[in-house]
Amino acid sequence: MCELMSSRKPHDVRLVYLACAYLLGHRGHFLSEVGKDNIDRIKDFAPIYDEFIYSLENVTDNIPFDVNNNELSELIKQRLSVTAKEKRLTELLFNGKKPKPDLSSDIRYDCLIKLMSGGKVKLSDLFLNDEFAALESNSISVASADFSDTLDSLNGSVSDDQWALLHAVKEMNDWSVLVNILKKSTSISESKVTEYETHRKDLEELKFFVSGYLSKKEYNDIFREISSKANYVSYIYNAPSDNERSKYKKCSQEDFCKFLKPYLEKIEPSDEDKERYDELYTTCISNELCPKQVTTDNRVIPYQLYYPVLYVFKDI
Repeated sequence: MCELMSSRKPHDVRLVYLACAYLLGHRGHFLSEVGKDNIDRIKDFAPIYDEFIYSLENVTDNIPFDVNNNELSELIKQRLSVTAKEKRLTELLFNGKKPKPDLSSDIRYDCLIKLMSGGKVKLSDLFLNDEFAALESNSISVASADFSDTLDSLNGSVSDDQWALLHAVKEMNDWSVLVNILKKSTSISESKVTEYETHRKDLEELKFFVSGYLSKKEYNDIFREISSKANYVSYIYNAPSDNERSKYKKCSQEDFCKFLKPYLEKIEPSDEDKERYDELYTTCISNELCPKQVTTDNRVIPYQLYYPVLYVFKDI
């Protein structure tokens, strides 16, 4: 699709058909009201931040922090582990001092910070309401792929203000996922090409260091062994037969990077390779190594980001 967008020369009609079929099958969600003439607003954090603060003010009279949306947006969009992001948010909002539970309050801020970090919390703890413990969806995480369904199931079980706050935190998480997918691209098609090229480059670098600095067994552990490990085979979910594929499970990018970390830490690069190694290691611990084009993160993509492609197709 990126080729069709950037080149006006005639293309094989079969490729055009495949591009059209892909658009029909992956057209994005219809939850955003942003118009096609103002697509940049999709990446605007300000209205999402305003919704969060407004929702929080409706839940509790006491908001013990004052932070501008630029500071929070820069932190929210960072690719960090839940623990690391929780620590950074605590530093930003509470000067590093973890807020203690206050039974006289309407919310536990330590739980809110964990929820904002993508962690799992209990509604009964978050809103200091023991009655919520009986709910089937008492344990929640805005980072889970099915959290939209969880929100729907909670409608009527929690107050409208509490539901609105949960929705606002979800919107912040979805925004962070979307801006990390797009990066500097203006369309999904461009960003997916970038992800493909990044995966190829990262894989070349990873194989260079593993084959050059580690043993053959360790190379096979990472790239060839079919097992329950979160290695590259499990990450890309690639096996020659269905029988072998049943021996392992898909793993996430975060799991894959966590699996790789101890292997990379064994490497002592030469002075010549150190800069390349540091870049690879930093990418790994940031959970950004070898991005895939098809992930559960694609759920946050709105249909408006396919407008540039549709504009090209209208003249075909």
